[in-house]
Amino acid sequence: MDSERPITVHFVNGSFVVFGTHDARGLRQQRILSQPIGATTSHAVQCPYYLSLFAAFTIVRLDLALFKVLESSGERSIEKNKEVFGARLAETLDRERLLFREKRIAELSKRNLAFTEEMMKSLDEAKLKLTLLTVPDKLCSSFNERVLTRQEVVSLIGDKLVSFPKAIVYADMHSRGFYISSGMKFGGDFLAYAGDPVLYHAQFALKLLEPTSGGRIDLTKVDYNDLNAFQRLTHTANKIPLFVTVELKCDTIHSLIDDNSYNLTYWTLKERQYLNADSDVSDFKLIDPNPRHTCKIIRTA
Repeated sequence: MDSERPITVHFVNGSFVVFGTHDARGLRQQRILSQPIGATTSHAVQCPYYLSLFAAFTIVRLDLALFKVLESSGERSIEKNKEVFGARLAETLDRERLLFREKRIAELSKRNLAFTEEMMKSLDEAKLKLTLLTVPDKLCSSFNERVLTRQEVVSLIGDKLVSFPKAIVYADMHSRGFYISSGMKFGGDFLAYAGDPVLYHAQFALKLLEPTSGGRIDLTKVDYNDLNAFQRLTHTANKIPLFVTVELKCDTIHSLIDDNSYNLTYWTLKERQYLNADSDVSDFKLIDPNPRHTCKIIRTA
């Protein structure tokens, strides 16, 4: 592996995708997590990865990778190009999976092992985990890889990004040294890890709230039951709940990526208390989240 080769992210069929062990490991070393395609574990590297728009936002902001788009070398349109690429990728993966299954069946048959439906399913899943990372190179003989300009990448992200504040929170927590993943299973927006999630539990669970014009939490737009449930669940899971307000000074993706055109504040409730109709902003206190690397190591390297 050429350690000097830049990390490459491809824009394929409307999504940002990482192919190749070099690129997957490179991004993880930069604390950028992604969703493996065809694997059940979040730390698998032998598969392609989907990158969230929030991750792509941070990658562009820090110039961590080279972005490319696959374009047809013939006269096909970009839309047709995506369609053909997707079909060829699926076809190749199916063929590779069948070859893998046949090979494994032959190996195991020599040991006189009987096959169950569950074993056959596990073979298919195993093949997905071992999908060749060079598949895109094999498929793209009729495609050109065009390097995207920073302006083009920013525009692609801006066209699809629904929440600018979430992208800002992701980027800010990343800059503080955290690994960031989705907080959906805790009813929040993000989970923040002091170290690689393979070794650590999340330290913080984050939830974005609407700000007032002064950057404080707008309690008139707060669902108390929702916040109390989030507070209770995160404490039960031994995580620190963080409430975040983002006050935007502009509404263009280009300004948000290149400038700090926003005010961002982190809050937590005092003394694990719960909110009700009589609550006010004095029940919250400011917090400056920083990674605590001594917390909750669940596995040794």
